[in-house]
Amino acid sequence: MTKIISNPFKILITIILLLSFFSCSNDDDLSNLNDTIMIRHKNADMPAYIHGNGSEKVFLVTLHGGPGSIGLGFRNSTFKNKIEKACAVVYFDQRGSGMSQGNYSENGISIDIMAEDVLALVKVLKHKYGENSRFFLMGHSWGGCLGTATLLKNQNDFL
Repeated sequence: MTKIISNPFKILITIILLLSFFSCSNDDDLSNLNDTIMIRHKNADMPAYIHGNGSEKVFLVTLHGGPGSIGLGFRNSTFKNKIEKACAVVYFDQRGSGMSQGNYSENGISIDIMAEDVLALVKVLKHKYGENSRFFLMGHSWGGCLGTATLLKNQNDFL
């Protein structure tokens, strides 16, 4: 006759080991990102949508035009079919645009504060994906001005 494990402690340990073995997932697989993160900075909450291949930890931060446009406005067939295959693309809704929210005064919107928002975004991305992450900026219209202001403020994290 086969002896069944009768000690409750042994049963509990066996169950824990089996659960831990079967519940393991590979969180390090960044090859097909589909994330949304929120950036909170100076009374504003701003979403960033991350899509694409982050396996090399290269991120293209897009800065939309406007002000008043949306970050996902860049996400067309070229971005989806080509750029997202090569790197992760961060579609950022800037302060006062898209799905961003906040409770700030008119003084809470300036080029300087919005450049700080972009730097706060990079800080959160580095925390989430690793300090060894690399970043590029791409801006359209107003986003080009904001990108320049961001780089003039601090270009250490950008290639």
